[in-house]
Amino acid sequence: MRFTLTLHDYLSQYIHNITNEDDHCPVCYGRELQHDSKHDVQHVLDCYKADLLYRALREYKLTKGHNPDGDTLSLLIQLVHKRVSEQMLNCCELLETRCVVD
Repeated sequence: MRFTLTLHDYLSQYIHNITNEDDHCPVCYGRELQHDSKHDVQHVLDCYKADLLYRALREYKLTKGHNPDGDTLSLLIQLVHKRVSEQMLNCCELLETRCVVD
């Protein structure tokens, strides 16, 4: 069974993986990390967004019995982007708090 964690958890696992020279993405588990933080963080974000969208589409189909129309799909994509943006802000706030405390 696969769990969806928070973005903060995935980014923490990314840092752990890179520190231990592990090139596995913490979201998709593929050997995708290149030890280039810009590339790697973007990859983790893209995987996280894709996973959230997949879960939203699956839930929609299970509850409605069909795939969403174009407008509903657009709305789901916007909601995923909003959720990820909010979680990014949360990560930044956590980092700022840790930096002030440390």
